[in-house]
Amino acid sequence: MAFGAEEAWMVGSTKYVESLSKQQKDDIAGMINFDMVGVGDSLGIYTSYPESKQHLMDAFVQKAKEMKIKYERGTLMASDQVPFEDAGIPTALIFYQTDKNYSRITIPLIKFKKKTYKIR
Repeated sequence: MAFGAEEAWMVGSTKYVESLSKQQKDDIAGMINFDMVGVGDSLGIYTSYPESKQHLMDAFVQKAKEMKIKYERGTLMASDQVPFEDAGIPTALIFYQTDKNYSRITIPLIKFKKKTYKIR
């Protein structure tokens, strides 16, 4: 599933979670948010709040240790997992950090040559 307008304070994911019934929310085992996973040298493994359920994050930390992947564990309230956590759904935010092409303050525009891309 993909969401739009994350940088505008999680508009797409918020609308999606708001559209769910209580039963639908109860049926969701967890939400894993993969963001910026193609670049960087340190894996961020986060939840939104210190008091959040940790079992998804724990599983990723264990796998990172097994694979000897450098990682940072913590909390971050600025991505699409937040509306899910606010609804009581366990989450994990996974992303790479310390990339010269990415800044938490500003997201650079990537310029592509004019070309048609087809999704297969």
